[in-house]
Amino acid sequence: ILPAALLDKISELDESLYLHLEKKGAPVLRASQSFRAVPVDNKLAHYLNIGEHEPLLLVTRTGFTHEDKPVEYTRTWCLNDYYDFTIELHRKES
Repeated sequence: ILPAALLDKISELDESLYLHLEKKGAPVLRASQSFRAVPVDNKLAHYLNIGEHEPLLLVTRTGFTHEDKPVEYTRTWCLNDYYDFTIELHRKES
């Protein structure tokens, strides 16, 4: 989901979404992302050709631009046998 002012028609997007947002003056500067297991509903199970109520990993992300204004909201359902996530954490030195 994007603000309509940043993408009037999907045909405008002929490159990466983040490059497009940057050209529009709304680069994603920060993002909040969460991961959780969810049971698949019957409609999504049909499209993914898997059994109803099988677990999927739901990744939800909100991207923010200047002044913490949200410019992107995505939900991605990940089949367990296709994804492997690694998160690396760093601590700022004082």
